[in-house]
Amino acid sequence: MRAVFNALVLGVLTGFWSAVAILAVPFMRWGSTTWVAQTWSKQVTWLCSVDVTLEGEVPTTGSYVVLANHTSHFDVLSLYSKIRLDMRPVAKRELGFIPLFGWVLALGAAIMIDRKSRARAVASIERAAKTIRGGRSVLMFPEGTRTPPNTVGPMKKGAFHLALAAQVPVLPVGVIGTGDILLPGDWKIRGGAVTVRVGAPIATAGRGDDAEDRAWLMAEVEKALVDLTKGG
Repeated sequence: MRAVFNALVLGVLTGFWSAVAILAVPFMRWGSTTWVAQTWSKQVTWLCSVDVTLEGEVPTTGSYVVLANHTSHFDVLSLYSKIRLDMRPVAKRELGFIPLFGWVLALGAAIMIDRKSRARAVASIERAAKTIRGGRSVLMFPEGTRTPPNTVGPMKKGAFHLALAAQVPVLPVGVIGTGDILLPGDWKIRGGAVTVRVGAPIATAGRGDDAEDRAWLMAEVEKALVDLTKGG
């Protein structure tokens, strides 16, 4: 019964807040619906008995490329429930076809990326850079796909190209416990504990967007995510 209740909570609140966001977008700065995502996330985690704990310090000024490990679809909810930054997420294009929720993303709440087309993927990174230059942060999962708990997978280059080209710091964030809350391929949301662990920002100022500096930044972020997810 609890699993059914949690599924209903997620469905109803996602539908409601998606509708609010669709109505709000035309009257707001392009895509600025972070407050909707934060409210939705806090309500879902609370009603589903998911206790999200924040460790570390979230910066209060500046723009960042926020990079987190990716274990579960519940990662996004956990991050937005605790990270008090104005973040625009990068999402795969296919999510835009989901009724209401996906439409919000496609309308501008997210930066949609087409992973099947390199040219369109590069254009998405340029849109992300424009978002950062406008004073907002960007949320990405640099692994590009979900990985098993306590594992950090190979990094994709896009997030690092963005950080170096925009000359903004990377904020590494480890998410621990979401794999037990919502398993891959499952619909049952289980109550439990999640930790969102924020690391120290990694500066990119003075670095170039070349292969050497990208490799350096990828190694720094991978090390940070491994350290942040230890003990989970």
